[in-house]
Amino acid sequence: MKILELLKTLSDTELIRFEKFINSPYHNENNNIIVLFSDFIQLVLKQEAKSELIKGAFIDKINWSDSKFRKSCNELLELLLEFNAIEFNRKNELFEKIQKYIAILDKKWISKLSKKSDQIRSLKANKNSWKEVELALYYIFLKSQIDSNLFKPQESLHIYAEIAQIRKVFLKSSELSSSIDLEHLRQANFQMSRGIYRDLTPLNNERIKLYKAVDLLFQGKDTKDNLEKIKQIIISLLPLEKSFKNGIMNHCAGYLSTLINKGQLNVIEDLYALYKFGIEIDAIILEVGTYRNIAFLACRSNDFEWALEFVEKHKTRLAPEDRESAYSFTKARTLWYAKDWEGVIRTLRNVEYQDMTYNLITKAYIMTCYYELDEDEALDSFIKAFKVFLRRKRNISKRRKDAFYGFTTVIGDLAKARERNAYKRIIKAREELTNNPSIPNQDWLTEKIEELEAVIPQPKSKSKA
Repeated sequence: MKILELLKTLSDTELIRFEKFINSPYHNENNNIIVLFSDFIQLVLKQEAKSELIKGAFIDKINWSDSKFRKSCNELLELLLEFNAIEFNRKNELFEKIQKYIAILDKKWISKLSKKSDQIRSLKANKNSWKEVELALYYIFLKSQIDSNLFKPQESLHIYAEIAQIRKVFLKSSELSSSIDLEHLRQANFQMSRGIYRDLTPLNNERIKLYKAVDLLFQGKDTKDNLEKIKQIIISLLPLEKSFKNGIMNHCAGYLSTLINKGQLNVIEDLYALYKFGIEIDAIILEVGTYRNIAFLACRSNDFEWALEFVEKHKTRLAPEDRESAYSFTKARTLWYAKDWEGVIRTLRNVEYQDMTYNLITKAYIMTCYYELDEDEALDSFIKAFKVFLRRKRNISKRRKDAFYGFTTVIGDLAKARERNAYKRIIKAREELTNNPSIPNQDWLTEKIEELEAVIPQPKSKSKA
């Protein structure tokens, strides 16, 4: 995988900087990318196992589809390329100053030009000793002056003469001149400068201060106290545009998610409280992932009534192409946690998802509902149909097929154990669950096993004569 090979070229210091880069809401608001880097990429970089094995284990661990995994890898690759460009800026003083100047020209901040032009011209007195990158960037700088239309015709003539001289020196001295078109390079860097320095406005300076304040708040151990302070910060941002408030929300949620991934499950309520607060003050730009997460966190906090109200009320805020599938899946999962088994079946009865992850998880939900309702015939019929579905679908990985085959085996054994009072079926179910840790709904299956163990007597061992 290209992204893995490129990451291996980074030094330890660069890896640390890149981790901070992808955790910054200025550059990345997709929490999937943070998870991908922290929980998967670093394992591969440490060469603890072959990348193919790690990939499969990672996908199954967080229920990602292959397409979602590939898409996230591509997005991470784009971020790495952007990070490298910014790192180059940071290390090259001339490049950075020219880019800033271009950004100022683009914004037409005439009053802020002052002596920038003279400062950049004075950086190098003897152009013949310039490196090729410096020649190229000085060319970009001069052309940007022409594009700004700030100069009189006579002044522009002098600049054009300077441009011609720079181009001539570049063509003579640069080994790259045969493969690099200066004008193409100028356009590419011009677009990049607009992105890199779009945060030069006074408003964005205030944003930086606020992001730093949020980071400082999270350095304390009392997250509940920090949460109240963060709420006050977000309230103070109400006059600002929603995208910025959403950025602050994502920044905080990403931090709390990291703690949860590290095993600090007590933070789940804090994350739910933060999301609930963000919804109340309309500070969240609702995407499918956030929509599902908020409902799930409400369920984990046993706030089922609010969760169902949220799912219904805010489904219209989702993108039209994702709306129906995300809505039905999230509603069914919420009803499942609320133990409304008939409601889950009604919601999913006539739904067939194109997304394979949705398909598999919801079919498992339906089987659990039939079990809870003592609908053994319907359960047996559904298990048979689901096994046929797994065999026919070639786009399901072997690892995932094994996991869901294992699920049907365990739930089938539990149904037969309950029907026939057969303790041996319970033993078989527990062995299957132990031997196949990738089986979904582990907690629910374990709970059902324990319930049967409490009511079905163990067979008496035959004593030797």
